[in-house]
Amino acid sequence: FRSNPTDQERTGRYRLAVAVQDGRGGQRIQPVEIQVANVVEAPEPRAGQVPSWLMPRPSSNREYRISEAFVDPEGGSLSASIRNAGALVKLGIEASLDGDRLSLRRVGDGLFPGQAILRLALEARGGVREIEVPLLSDSDDDGIDDLTESLGGDLNQDGIPDRSQGTVM
Repeated sequence: FRSNPTDQERTGRYRLAVAVQDGRGGQRIQPVEIQVANVVEAPEPRAGQVPSWLMPRPSSNREYRISEAFVDPEGGSLSASIRNAGALVKLGIEASLDGDRLSLRRVGDGLFPGQAILRLALEARGGVREIEVPLLSDSDDDGIDDLTESLGGDLNQDGIPDRSQGTVM
């Protein structure tokens, strides 16, 4: 016997019915309720996978909302902290959090290698989860990273070959 009941109310209480037949027309149905201790889950990516975020061109900002990319499966709110801000600064990236908003800014000239890793600690009722988010260069701010453009020709259809726009590493 196998069953896969759901816990839509998120109470840890599962209800099912067991039906037994004797082969001669006799049947008995017995409701069964099983209580399972709730496992507290840490924050996770909303779409099932960690997003890649694009870096703006130099001296520009780009903002992301943490709650649009990650969720607390327990239904609570998230808080985040940046774990590698110092290492990012050495690459020419300023990363800061203001509540739910993550701001990314490229500073300096030519320091950003085209991709980097942002290390976030996400905290919610279910605990803390360390997540690595890829940061990819988007020198022309068209929403397509430079590496993809260099391989794809003219994905933003601006008439300029993508490999001549920005840096590609």
